Amino acid sequence: MTVIRDVAVILLAMVVAMSAATAVAVGVAMWARRRWHRKKAALALHVQGIAVAAGVAGLRWLWTRPLPSRDWRHLQRSRRRLLKSVDAAEHAVGQARSAGAPLGDLESLCRRLAQAADSVERSLRIAQHSAAPSGAARDSLRQAHELTVAADRIHQAALDQLTASMLPVTTQIADHVRIESLAMKSH
Repeated sequence: MTVIRDVAVILLAMVVAMSAATAVAVGVAMWARRRWHRKKAALALHVQGIAVAAGVAGLRWLWTRPLPSRDWRHLQRSRRRLLKSVDAAEHAVGQARSAGAPLGDLESLCRRLAQAADSVERSLRIAQHSAAPSGAARDSLRQAHELTVAADRIHQAALDQLTASMLPVTTQIADHVRIESLAMKSH
């Protein structure tokens, strides 16, 4: 009987020790969890503060930037218009060439136009960074306008040639389709 009682006391002591260890482990876990949440909240506030400070600094930087002048905007628009017109002309000539339309001297004119436009575009870009508008900037604007008009003319000429070369083919196909559909209806 004493052996049974000794075993029961040992088992009871083990259960009490395990319960105490479990209670301590749960307490430590809860403490660690609370501490983690506090640290996470503090970190979130810190990160949010950094983001707000960066936003304020960015706004301050933007506010201190000078507004572009009217001349700068005019030069920028002229550059973009020139590049867009030259691109459109090159595209139209390329499409007309791939379709087999007679182009005459349009291809070489388009190449020369692109070279001249590159030079004028560079001078416009340089003029954008000068402090005051100059006679050279006005000359560059005039040249850009002339090249833009020339590019638009090349574009229109390539389009006209493509349309003219395709007119007999499209008319012929439309006539064949009409004849075939009439033949199908009569059967």
